[in-house]
Amino acid sequence: MLSIIDLKRQIKTKTLNSLYVFTGEELGLLYDYVNSMGNVCKSHSLSSIWPRLNTKSVTSDRIVYVVKDDDEVIQKEKMWDRIKAYSGKNTVVLVYAGVKPSAKFLNSFDEYVVKFDRMTSLQLVAVARKKCPYMKPEDLEYLVERCDNDLIRINNELDKIDRLHDLNMIKDYRKTIDNIVVKPLEFSTFLFTGAVLRHEPGQAVRLLHLAPGDPNCSPLGLLTLLYNNFRDAAVCLGYVGDKDIEAKTGINQYKAKSLLRDINYKPNECLKAMRIIQFSESSVKYGKLKDWEALEYAVLAILNIWR
Repeated sequence: MLSIIDLKRQIKTKTLNSLYVFTGEELGLLYDYVNSMGNVCKSHSLSSIWPRLNTKSVTSDRIVYVVKDDDEVIQKEKMWDRIKAYSGKNTVVLVYAGVKPSAKFLNSFDEYVVKFDRMTSLQLVAVARKKCPYMKPEDLEYLVERCDNDLIRINNELDKIDRLHDLNMIKDYRKTIDNIVVKPLEFSTFLFTGAVLRHEPGQAVRLLHLAPGDPNCSPLGLLTLLYNNFRDAAVCLGYVGDKDIEAKTGINQYKAKSLLRDINYKPNECLKAMRIIQFSESSVKYGKLKDWEALEYAVLAILNIWR
């Protein structure tokens, strides 16, 4: 299998192979690489462009024939040796985005395969930062979350932000992201914990009511997450402005910065929140409350600390 790093080097040095097979879930990244390969000619069938593979470009540049989701290639094994034997002056890229190639096909073409796996949130933030270096990492992280880690959508929204930035029309990036990234409210652990920490009762309660409908959501897991966040926030609040906060608290500097940005409770209020959560967890343990009831009690009690 060919790595993305090797592919990037080949594109940069203009030493493309004659054949590639692109597959994977990260379609935004996949098509970014396709479009950077040079003189691209798209087709839905390898057989339709096969007679033209050795045709020279009028500009003498290598032609990159991109064939998308060609089922015929997967099904006709007799073609495989002939395809792999191609070594002309142009390049063939077999892209499988909507069609999942068989394991047998991938094994046979292993040395030509480049797999574009789903990128992590940190990787997506790094990509976004290159496009909009003037945005804070925490705002980029928020954008990535709002776009459901979809690189294509992230790039589209960054284009909008870039245009607004050029027109000097952005004062608050977080509010701008909320305005331009329109999506129906769905439960998100990231949004839920953030709403509780920032003391946003409306958003927190709306998300709380959506939580039981998420099959991956655990009420006890959310209680633990809230407890850990309030505990870490209480510690960080004692070192506001300290440049060595990570060394002194053991809390990652990026997380500490995020907590100090989001937390809207005083240290003693964080401790109250922790006690509320402990009471809720023990109530489940001794059968006084069901797990979802315990989560609801804890969240409402924490939001009521301010009253």
